[in-house]
Amino acid sequence: MKNLLSHMSLRVKTGYKLFVSWIKPGAEAIHGASQGVLIVFILLVLVSAFMEIADNGIAVALLQLLYMAGMPLMVALLVDWVVSLFVAVPKKFRMALVAALFFFIEFFGGTAKGEVALGVWFIASASLFFGAACIFYRKTWTPLVPVKKVLTVVSLVTGLTGLFLGSYWLFSQGKKIDPPLNAALQVNEVPPLINLPNPGEKGSYSVRTLTYGSGNDRHREEYKGAALITPSVDGSPFIDNWKSFHGYVRTKYWGFDRKSLPLNARVWY
Repeated sequence: MKNLLSHMSLRVKTGYKLFVSWIKPGAEAIHGASQGVLIVFILLVLVSAFMEIADNGIAVALLQLLYMAGMPLMVALLVDWVVSLFVAVPKKFRMALVAALFFFIEFFGGTAKGEVALGVWFIASASLFFGAACIFYRKTWTPLVPVKKVLTVVSLVTGLTGLFLGSYWLFSQGKKIDPPLNAALQVNEVPPLINLPNPGEKGSYSVRTLTYGSGNDRHREEYKGAALITPSVDGSPFIDNWKSFHGYVRTKYWGFDRKSLPLNARVWY
């Protein structure tokens, strides 16, 4: 029976390898596919930059071209570097790392950033503590050089502290706060309901509409011919992403910056 199972396992593995060899693309196909992706990517970048010329001019289009071509390439290099580091990690730790991260992201409630931060905190703390503890448990402490002994002790203390603090934060009830008072429930006398017709129903007056704004909006027709001209407002205390290249392009497109935002609205009367 054992020989039969071994023979069947060998046949399955051989068949699987043969199937993979049939569908696996060759070096020429991979080379052509990579060139095709780059060609389409370059064409899309050029088309997107060309469309910017009509609205913002050649200078902005060239900057947009550099940005749209440079950023994806930088991201590609970064992802390739991260993948190479991930592959270099031993298989056992890599499997445990992926499983733990998936658990925190999929099954822990909260924002995505919070789930990732919590997962990284516990994974790093557990790695430091149990990695150092394993050295003491397996009695491989003695042959270590002094520097590694110091790092082992630091890792042990740091990991244990991280696990304690993370567990304390995770299982604590948080800061208790008093619910806000409902002012409407604090009064002794409630005013009577107004005995008037429902204002939501159609009345005897006709309804007109107008818009007010700067009067020189570039892209919204309803505000180009505003009936009332309003002064601009300084929104810089409330806007923090109108900076560098993004802010420059946004200003060129809309015709105003965060310090001179138009005061626009549509009015029915």
